Amino acid sequence: MNILINNEKIDFSLDGERNCLDIYSGLAAWLETQEYYISEISLDGKEIFLQNKEILKDYEIGSITKMEITALDRIQTMVKDLGTVRSYFDLYNQALDGMNRDVMIDLGSQYGHIRNNLPQLLMMNGYVFDTTLNKLMDDSGILEGDVSGENKAALKQEWANVDALIQGRMGELTQPVQEGLKTAATLNRLIPRIEEVSVLFQSNKDKEALDIIIVLSELLSKSVRILTGLSEAGQELSLPEEFIPELNSILSELAEAIDTGDTILTGDLTEYEIIPKIEILEEIFTALSREES
Repeated sequence: MNILINNEKIDFSLDGERNCLDIYSGLAAWLETQEYYISEISLDGKEIFLQNKEILKDYEIGSITKMEITALDRIQTMVKDLGTVRSYFDLYNQALDGMNRDVMIDLGSQYGHIRNNLPQLLMMNGYVFDTTLNKLMDDSGILEGDVSGENKAALKQEWANVDALIQGRMGELTQPVQEGLKTAATLNRLIPRIEEVSVLFQSNKDKEALDIIIVLSELLSKSVRILTGLSEAGQELSLPEEFIPELNSILSELAEAIDTGDTILTGDLTEYEIIPKIEILEEIFTALSREES
């Protein structure tokens, strides 16, 4: 049997493998040690869907001439998975437009997988989706193919929000500097709202204040991820060595203040600790963008 990975033939010596599933398992384990992951596989030109990979057990080694494998690195895998989620909600949009109940039910049966994996794919806290997307999907009836006109607009808006988050995450993975610059600009536009957090708490408008903080925390966490990724990739960053650890520490302190209900500390952290960091972030990403262009 000839084995090709990303169109390159490899030397493979049998060591007790009896069928194609054995070979697949061995190759998958070997690739993962190099941070590559199998995304596609075909036997003599016939594609085998990975969700049904157990059928590879039915193919004896001697019955197959060529096994072709496509392997992606960590970033490529995440981008592909994000694209799959985008396609999923796009199909839901089309089904909702045509009120195709059968398709909506079929997509609904797959939503558990989306629910479990979307927070990790977007590197966001699950509670954000539990109170927005997941709640709407559960309450609207769409998972069972029975959705009212009232919920239709809300679903489309929420899917559009998720699509924007997915595109942002894909940008973070493929064009980190430009995505970092966009994120920093968004944070700067948020500063007037951040300055209102203490007043909102004092006015018993806790939910409104917390909504701002949730957005703020996600954007700052994204900025830290981008800067950390650039640094690990060897990018020289013109920022104080303690900047990222300090920002992480502030975010941890902010999360603890929210959990304990310390609204005074929450307001102080956002106004006096975080706003100065935001101003530095825009300077950093603007400089990086100039270097790139």
